[in-house]
Amino acid sequence: MARIINSTEVQSVLKAKLEPPKKFSAKKNPFKNKKLMAILNPGSIQKKLSLKRAHEEGTKEYEKVQEAKKARVKSSKKHNSKAKKGQHTFYKTLMKAFETKPEDDGEDEAEGEDDEEAERIAAEEKAAEAEEERKKAEEEAKAKAAEALKTRELPKLSKTRDLNLKEIHSRGLVEMVQHKPKKEKAIHPEPNPGTRFVVTDHPVEVGKHGTVQEPADKGQWKCLLDDGSCPVLSADAFTTAPPPVASVTLKKKIDFVGVHHGQDVTPKYTKQKDAEEILKNTAEILKIFDTVIVSIEGHTATPDEKMDEWAHSLAQARADKIKSVLVEMGIEADRLKPIGLPGKYGTRQHDLVLHVVSL
Repeated sequence: MARIINSTEVQSVLKAKLEPPKKFSAKKNPFKNKKLMAILNPGSIQKKLSLKRAHEEGTKEYEKVQEAKKARVKSSKKHNSKAKKGQHTFYKTLMKAFETKPEDDGEDEAEGEDDEEAERIAAEEKAAEAEEERKKAEEEAKAKAAEALKTRELPKLSKTRDLNLKEIHSRGLVEMVQHKPKKEKAIHPEPNPGTRFVVTDHPVEVGKHGTVQEPADKGQWKCLLDDGSCPVLSADAFTTAPPPVASVTLKKKIDFVGVHHGQDVTPKYTKQKDAEEILKNTAEILKIFDTVIVSIEGHTATPDEKMDEWAHSLAQARADKIKSVLVEMGIEADRLKPIGLPGKYGTRQHDLVLHVVSL
């Protein structure tokens, strides 16, 4: 039977096999189909919901829109007070080109009064903005000082970093030593040379960090701010940081070559290779504790009778030298706070000290 069906005679008179028609999926418009739009443009649904909430009172989106609107209106008023009053507006400046007669004195006086009024309003707004910025900076500075009181311990290390630290300590050159906090609650100490602080009450310097250099007049201190300026501030103008959390103790000191008063202050090590090896170990420890801030104190053996600007320059040059070397070894510059403490303000030796501080 199969041979008969498959024979040429039978197959030649049969109709050809019919292929079923190809099926295509219906096309969908993403602008009408939300699910398809969400696939093509992830986040579109959330964006629409956010735009919807922006018109509903009591939502965060609505509050943001209102804040932006207030800022825009304030900016518009500020612009209008300057550009749409007096004789310097665009239209009046344009029309001056077509004037044939000088304006009357009365009009000049009136326009002059308008200009003065616009300038007065602009000056008042500028002063108000400056005062607002100062108060904001003062609040932030006080918050930083309060936060510094909580930072009384070194950050905890992972097992790997702890092993690396022990290996560095075993070399006998540098050691990270944490200071035991006192039993009583940590307070802001009295200012002394080398004390870190944040300015909390000053019309210009508020919010800036710095280090106390030396006493000036009664209740006044000469300071070195982190931006490089050296103002004289009253003790009420800044809040000191708590005592150092820890110290990077140098088992072998980095000694500098002594110089006579008035000579070049460029620092030179007594033993170059030893100093480089000590600083290399110091950089490795600071990379393990990669968030701490370090105060670098440069000291000199200057006697009291020769304490002057040159002595401070020498001590500061030594501290800056150490900072530059550590930066070259990969330590972030903003973590290193160099300060020169010559003679009686330091150790009275040609060396340096590194403290871990809170500010």
